[in-house]
Amino acid sequence: MKRFKREAGAAFLSTLIALPVLGAFVGGSIELGLLYQKRAVLNSAVISAARSGAHEGASPQAIRQGLARGMAPLHVKGSGYGEMQTRVLANSYADVMANACVRILNPNKGAFTDFDVTPADPKRDNTISLYELETLNLGVGAASGTSIQDAMLLQVYVLYGAKTNVPVIGSVMTRLMASLAPTGGMKKKFLQRGRFPIEVQGITRMQSNAVLSDMVEKKAAGKFSC
Repeated sequence: MKRFKREAGAAFLSTLIALPVLGAFVGGSIELGLLYQKRAVLNSAVISAARSGAHEGASPQAIRQGLARGMAPLHVKGSGYGEMQTRVLANSYADVMANACVRILNPNKGAFTDFDVTPADPKRDNTISLYELETLNLGVGAASGTSIQDAMLLQVYVLYGAKTNVPVIGSVMTRLMASLAPTGGMKKKFLQRGRFPIEVQGITRMQSNAVLSDMVEKKAAGKFSC
């Protein structure tokens, strides 16, 4: 009888130790699976953002609105998307403004120096005209390091802080990653806020004139303002 009690006690202790480990493993797996799903949505959303910007002169507003439309599935609760469409899009846009760093990598700022149409029309300062390409230099620009053909490709970069879903586990994972992340930058800030940073990029050809904005990055250097 005493031996049975000892074995039962040992089994109970082993179970007590194993359960938290198993729970952490299952919870971590669920969290990573949901993050993978969000990344898939973001991959589609950034293409939507680039296409919207391509038709609107690389407008930051158009790019953010396109991104918000693409991210709408992350904000749908229940099955009534049609009835709640306005509210869903509003919530998605608010999420973009609060938790996404959006930058234009191409055309970079140097391209607006190399291929600006200002000499031909001063009213359109800081503009690369899609309709006057034959009048511009076809070589590689000194300031941008790109040709006019490449400068008319709109490349959008998004760093999004995804909300965690699994209680405790998500918080522990972000805190651990924050302690290992380099200081400074949006990635560190997202992790400190309990959000997972997800990076995506989308590229498409401009369908309108490109206009310089604060969203445009300097010549590519591997590190962005985010």
